[in-house]
Amino acid sequence: MDQSELMQLVLGRADALNGYWNLYIAVAVGLIGLVAAARDVLKSGWIRFLLTLGFVVFVLANLQVMHATNEQRFRLLKLMDASHASLAEPSAPPSWITLLLFHLFLDVIMVVLLWWIPKDSDSGLPIRSRGA
Repeated sequence: MDQSELMQLVLGRADALNGYWNLYIAVAVGLIGLVAAARDVLKSGWIRFLLTLGFVVFVLANLQVMHATNEQRFRLLKLMDASHASLAEPSAPPSWITLLLFHLFLDVIMVVLLWWIPKDSDSGLPIRSRGA
């Protein structure tokens, strides 16, 4: 395998990781939107619990595939010559601990938001009328 093919693989793995982040963002925004829009349906704590459980399962799967993709990127970069590796350096993968901590930070925010959004319209912030 020549260096240009390795470079394409490195960049392809970087695109894959971006795709996993995009999927995470879509699921997170969709879930918050669902909870905010369907407050009457989601008054039951059990439904919020099930949504949280489903989100945690998604998070674990998403984090695992991100870790695997990151490891592939590290291994591909090790195969490259020093002269070509410097070209791929701007797309160098984050360390595992950086990826884990950032993902977990976002996950905690999401779970807090799932439970913080008021269960009914009366328990939220007061709504001002246009004339006030």
